[in-house]
Amino acid sequence: MSDLAGIEQAADWDRTPTPPMVRADEPDGEVATECHRVLELFHRGPSTIDLIRLWTAVVPALAAGEGGTLGAAGRPAWLVRACAAMNVEENLGAGLPRLLELAAVSHGHLARSMRAHYGRTPVEHVTELRLAHAALLLATTAEPVGRIAERCGFDSLSYFGRCFRHRYEVSPREYRAAASRRVVPNQR
Repeated sequence: MSDLAGIEQAADWDRTPTPPMVRADEPDGEVATECHRVLELFHRGPSTIDLIRLWTAVVPALAAGEGGTLGAAGRPAWLVRACAAMNVEENLGAGLPRLLELAAVSHGHLARSMRAHYGRTPVEHVTELRLAHAALLLATTAEPVGRIAERCGFDSLSYFGRCFRHRYEVSPREYRAAASRRVVPNQR
């Protein structure tokens, strides 16, 4: 699940001075909303999609932590918050300009910080988040590939296909078919 949230080293959570905390009793919080929704489904048995939705809401909140200047794995809290916020589809669609807006730092400072703390450029980071979100949508929806590429912020279907193939070593359609076989193994 940490991959879905864009957190590379979830194992580092237990090495931080204080464990990440999120208040689930705040009635308007995203974590509380998702927790209550899954609890309501508990007796009927939440589906895999329900659990994925829960974890994609909870993990970024845990990565951002509460207050302080350092977030997960000793990363600056402003950077962790900005990166976690980029998991929202609207932010993914807006791309690098939105990441810069969320970080509220200069492009150069963001680039240096991303390289130091995530080992990649801001553009590479946004592209990776977009591809991960596209993979999730391909595996969990029946939307056309073109619509998924658009939702994830790719202007060109061919560019999306090249990026997706480079990252996952299969085309988006092949990825969807493989995901479908994993859920329903007897399909031909």
